[in-house]
Amino acid sequence: MQIRVCLNAAEIGIGAEIIDRAKMIREKINSRTISTALGIISTLPSYQSNECEIVLDEGRKKINTNLTMAIVANGNYIAGGFQPAYNAKISDGFLDIVIVNDSGSLKFLTSLIDIKMEDHSDKANIIYEQAKNVILSSLDREVTVTSDGEPIGILPASFKIHKQIKFINK
Repeated sequence: MQIRVCLNAAEIGIGAEIIDRAKMIREKINSRTISTALGIISTLPSYQSNECEIVLDEGRKKINTNLTMAIVANGNYIAGGFQPAYNAKISDGFLDIVIVNDSGSLKFLTSLIDIKMEDHSDKANIIYEQAKNVILSSLDREVTVTSDGEPIGILPASFKIHKQIKFINK
């Protein structure tokens, strides 16, 4: 088991795949804008949702879904101003989990617009939960995971809140 610190947010699924592809392209083309656009263009049309199980708070709630994207957030902003976890507070002791399910490429774009407009609390294909810990597992094929914008591997992955660490300046 590998442990990593995630300070703000982790992306799972299509968002993570776009980040991963954009990073590979950036090694050849040194432009964040171009590599991100090419990452989106190369991922979006062919990406398929994956059957996944999401377990919140050690079994308090289990969600089986055809996951397109999930975001596990401690903060509420990602990607330079995108706010998918609109209720997230970095000090409240909870992770905010945003799950987009059953979304092909056009439906996914609509879901992103709904999330961007903070209008996803009542959408059938968007689930919003809070938990102290979450475990995500793919029941289908490999699903990419990123943490704070860096590719870190594939599912399964678990996330949990750690108690606040107090630093003392001497």
